[in-house]
Amino acid sequence: MIRILNYIFIVASLVIASVWLSNQPGTVDISWLGFQINTSVPVLLIVLLVVFWASTLPLRFVKTVAKVPASVKETINEVSEARQERLKGNGYTCLIKGIAAIAAKDTDAVPLLKKAASLLKDKKLTQVLLAQSSELVKNTEEAKAQYEMLLRYPETELAAMYGLVKIAKASGDDSKALQMTIKAFSLRPNVAWISKELFNLQVKAGLMNDALKTLEIYKKENELNENRYIRLKTTILTAMHDKAIKAGEAEKAEKYIREASSTDIMFVPSTTRLAKIENEAGKTKKAVAPLVKVWKEKPHPEIAKTFLGLWEDESEFLLVQRAEQLAMVNKKQPESHLMVAKMAMKAKLWGQARKELDLFLVNRETTKEVAYMNAEFEEKGNQDIPKAISWFREAENCEPNETWLCNECNTRHDKWSATCPSCKAFASFKWSAKEGSLVEDETYLS
Repeated sequence: MIRILNYIFIVASLVIASVWLSNQPGTVDISWLGFQINTSVPVLLIVLLVVFWASTLPLRFVKTVAKVPASVKETINEVSEARQERLKGNGYTCLIKGIAAIAAKDTDAVPLLKKAASLLKDKKLTQVLLAQSSELVKNTEEAKAQYEMLLRYPETELAAMYGLVKIAKASGDDSKALQMTIKAFSLRPNVAWISKELFNLQVKAGLMNDALKTLEIYKKENELNENRYIRLKTTILTAMHDKAIKAGEAEKAEKYIREASSTDIMFVPSTTRLAKIENEAGKTKKAVAPLVKVWKEKPHPEIAKTFLGLWEDESEFLLVQRAEQLAMVNKKQPESHLMVAKMAMKAKLWGQARKELDLFLVNRETTKEVAYMNAEFEEKGNQDIPKAISWFREAENCEPNETWLCNECNTRHDKWSATCPSCKAFASFKWSAKEGSLVEDETYLS
């Protein structure tokens, strides 16, 4: 209704103005730039209105044209977005294929990942995979360059450190690997691979004190088997004892070996070392107690050797009695009979030696050591040379003697060591006659 009234008002106003102008016909004379224009006022007003209307046409045209690009731009944007999505999809396809190629150890991973990197905006993921694929094709320098670039970003820093540690270790640069692992450890001590690498590198570098601290953190932050933890700790402490002894630091050495023994009294290397310290201090009874306890649970030749060594100045006959006393602690074990047999043969008590050897063979196969003992018995105790020769020949086909065997390189050693002299593996020794894997609680962090 209001619009109709406004329209009627405008029309009425125009009609009144037109009538008024027609009743006021005045003239207008214009002289400008040599032109002379004579016209009436109404005509002039009409001309002015036409000129004004014409002047608005460009503005209207611009507005109309401006509206068209908006829709065109929207269309262009849609086309561009569709293209970007298509490229992105192709990029992710190449990325997935590249990941699969890495998993399959396929060298085609490199070109696939490079194409993915060119199609995807976020380069970080492709850089990580490019570094891994460069390692796959043994392009170490390219892999190293990619990892070093990834160190700049917090979200990829840890992955880059892992890659650089691997490269450093592979090239034999343990010092560089250790530096990088220490840096990673300062950022994320609760990440399992960092603790493991740091521990192993510290051990390899002989930094036993630092390795012990790392082991404690690893145990706290990760699920570490208790037996495994104890074996590692006692091995480190025993190694620290041996190092202190070489350096002439007897007080430190004693402190380390006491801690090792209290951590695991069943660990033969630390128990025997502590017994020697106690005996040298004139505390023979204190030296005997842990040796007897270990023999009761786990008879071992080094326990017997250390035990009998506490009375090394005694006669061979008395030492046989000492051996019998220790054997009574665990008389059912074949090792107890073998220990007494050895001492009886040294004392030339051939009858007792024969009896103990026979008792040993009730529950055990003949080993090379026992075969040679039988040969010695026949030669010296029974004066039966043919039988002695027969035992010597049989020894060649018998099971090997138990000894310290490195689980990593299968090298046999007469003495225990925290680190294998042959392959430098740490905590890899086991007491065994046969090659094979250590049980879980005997292995180290690897």
